[in-house]
Amino acid sequence: KAQISRVKRILQFIKEDTDNLQYTQEVHRISHHIERTLKLTENALIRLQNMGNDVPVYRNYPLLKTMFLLHPKFWLRNLRMLLHFNTLTARYAMRSALAATFAMFIYKWFHIDHGYWLPFSVMIVIQPYFGATFKKAIDRVIGTVIGGIVGGLFLQFPAYTHLKELMLFASFVFMVYYIRRNYAIAVFIMTLNLVLLFNIDSTLTTTILFYRALATFGGALLAVMAGFLLLPTWDKKWLPVHLAKSVYANCVYFLNTFYTPMVQNSWTRYKRNAESANADAYDSFSRYIEDPVGTQDKDLYFDIISHNIRIARYLNGFHLEAENASHDLMAASNAICNERIQACFALAHIALERVSDLAGIENNGTIKISKEDMIDIKVSPLQIIYIEKLYLELQSLLQDLDKL
Repeated sequence: KAQISRVKRILQFIKEDTDNLQYTQEVHRISHHIERTLKLTENALIRLQNMGNDVPVYRNYPLLKTMFLLHPKFWLRNLRMLLHFNTLTARYAMRSALAATFAMFIYKWFHIDHGYWLPFSVMIVIQPYFGATFKKAIDRVIGTVIGGIVGGLFLQFPAYTHLKELMLFASFVFMVYYIRRNYAIAVFIMTLNLVLLFNIDSTLTTTILFYRALATFGGALLAVMAGFLLLPTWDKKWLPVHLAKSVYANCVYFLNTFYTPMVQNSWTRYKRNAESANADAYDSFSRYIEDPVGTQDKDLYFDIISHNIRIARYLNGFHLEAENASHDLMAASNAICNERIQACFALAHIALERVSDLAGIENNGTIKISKEDMIDIKVSPLQIIYIEKLYLELQSLLQDLDKL
């Protein structure tokens, strides 16, 4: 839907600028075909909505990548990150440790039978973000309760039917199958498996089932409370900050590309800064949509983040084309190209003003430049296309920032 909205907006911009285009007739024909394609795509989306939720796909780290992450030269950096208590990783580590320790204290102080299930449940349920913690807590409680009830019913069958042994075998298979697909079903099967194992040892009683359910509920409750009370991280507060930093980094990258004060520095440095800021904003958005404290304007946030990602991508393409160009170059001072760069400059400057108050980021001296500072570069035809794309993307970005 975001891509369809973007294409419609770009078509609108092109139609408004048709008088300045060289190939007006061709543009009209292309626009007509794109409009037909958009209608077909929208009809396809309506049909896809009836297909249900997609099955999540998980990828394991290969051995070489794991060894790379464990390389000794990264140990000091990772240790510093872990001890930096203003990071999400350190907050999650402290939250998990304190909640699990408190659960262990309750188990030891009250001498709860099989009370180790309490801290065990806390460590399994608690997640870096509250939304994920709450969802896992609900899944674990529901799966445990239903699994205990169904397991108790199975134990009423006569032993000679061998139904318990068959269910014990099947529970191992399905537990592995569902652990990555549906956690609630996996917990249900694990609880059923546990009941059957206790029955084989002839130690199963109603009291054990009660303690199991009580410990699971208590552990889930402690995990949820820890998410609220112990160093909570709400992305409703942090998403605008990351978004402002993302817009700021992309604008600095753009100004470094076309204007004098920063051309002495390597463009790859600004590329890394922009991509890192974009990634932080997207990660914050992923957490934001799971927060229970409200997810207003999530579509708008997603569109703005997408604009920033594409702006960085177009600037990367511009620089890579400059390094690899093997054809005749044209001076950027020609009327159309120069006009577009100046228009992009104006849009980027306005974008910086829009986000300057969002996170306390000031338009400091490093980017206070004028249009006269534009450098006289030579560009290829493909680079001119990248400039046109930047112009359209910056227009769309400003529209969404105004809405936000």
